[in-house]
Amino acid sequence: MSDKRFKKHPYDPGQVKRYFEGALRKLRTAEKIAYDDREAAYQLAYEAMLKGSIGLIMRHGMRVRSIPGHHLAIIEMSQKIIGEKISPIMDLFEYMRRNRHSFLYDDISDISEPELKEALDVAKKYLHIIKEHLKL
Repeated sequence: MSDKRFKKHPYDPGQVKRYFEGALRKLRTAEKIAYDDREAAYQLAYEAMLKGSIGLIMRHGMRVRSIPGHHLAIIEMSQKIIGEKISPIMDLFEYMRRNRHSFLYDDISDISEPELKEALDVAKKYLHIIKEHLKL
């Protein structure tokens, strides 16, 4: 493996399944709180995609190193694994990553209802793609 942002990790089907189930829980929670706290729901949708991606990467015998830029590394590796066909989803995933960063570090927390709906929809589509890829 030439990408130093990742290390080898033994494939454990149970662990991969738990990561995916955790991603689904985050998405369900995001949908439940969407009208009470759009920022938190948006962040949970992002985290659902991230957690699903971690399971996907683990399925391929890797684990991301916890170093600066590791979220971007997860997004890039997930697209590499699944392929270019999901580029539009991954573009939005990357946009959500930048927004989440702004929420945490730049005191910006204005998420519109349509923007949240799009985030929830794309997270749902993305997790469906991962589920099919993992054959869960």
